[in-house]
Amino acid sequence: MATTANPVLVPVQKFLARFPLYTYPAWPLPSTAPRTGLPTLWILPPNAGQAPLSSDVECLKWQAWLALRGVAVTLRWDVHPDGGVDGKLPTLHLPNNTLHAAHLIPSALSIASLPHEGYASAESELESKAFLALLESTLHKALFPAENRRKGPITGVLPPQWLASSKEVSYVEAREAITALSGRLGTHDVWFLGSERPTALDAAAFAYLHIALTLKSGHPAEVIRREVEKRPNLLRFHQNVEEDVRNAFQ
Repeated sequence: MATTANPVLVPVQKFLARFPLYTYPAWPLPSTAPRTGLPTLWILPPNAGQAPLSSDVECLKWQAWLALRGVAVTLRWDVHPDGGVDGKLPTLHLPNNTLHAAHLIPSALSIASLPHEGYASAESELESKAFLALLESTLHKALFPAENRRKGPITGVLPPQWLASSKEVSYVEAREAITALSGRLGTHDVWFLGSERPTALDAAAFAYLHIALTLKSGHPAEVIRREVEKRPNLLRFHQNVEEDVRNAFQ
C-alpha cells in the first residue's frame, strides 16, 4: 500500500490493510445442455420428473414443433425469463451468438414453409385455426385462470380483444373443447385433421394435453385431466408425441 504524508490517513490505511482486495475468476453459468454447436432453445424448467419437457405451455409447444419437424436443437433451462428476448421464454440462441424471439424461430432456423402449413388442404388449414383458437382461448383460460394471457407465438391467430377478455373460466366449455378435439382426431388418425405430417396444431394440442394430464390432484382444472383420460385416442396421441419429443432431446 502506498504511503502518505498525511498523518490523519495513516490509521485508516492501517485498518484497510487488514482487508486486502482479491479478484476472483468469473463463475461459469451452469448449463443443462452440452455445447454441441447446435442451436439452443431456452425454456422454462421442467417440473420434477418431467425433464426435458418444459412446465410452460408456450415453451412446450415449440419443443414439440421442433421435435416433430425433425430440427436438431439442444435445450437450456437455467436462464431466467428476463434473459430472453423481450424478457420472455422460449428464446432461440444460435451458434453465432444471436438471440431470436419465439415467433422468429422458423425463419432463424431457415425452416421451409409447407403448402397449406402442412395441412391436407386449404380447408383443413382454415379449420386448424379454429381449433388453435379453441386451445389458446377456452382451454388455456381453464388451465391457467390466474394468468394474463399472452399471444401464442406459434400461431398468432387470436385477435387482441380475445386475449384481453375478462370472460370467466368455464370448465363446461373446456370439457366441450376436449370432446371436439377428440372427435376431430378420430380413431385411426396419427395427426389432427387427417394430415400426413405433424403440424402446428399437433404441437399445440400435445402441449395443452400434457399440461392437463400432469395436473396434480386437487387442482381447480383437474376436471380437464379427467376428461382427457376418458379419450383413448387423445391418450394415444399424447403418448406417441411425448415419446418423439423426449427422444429428440435425449
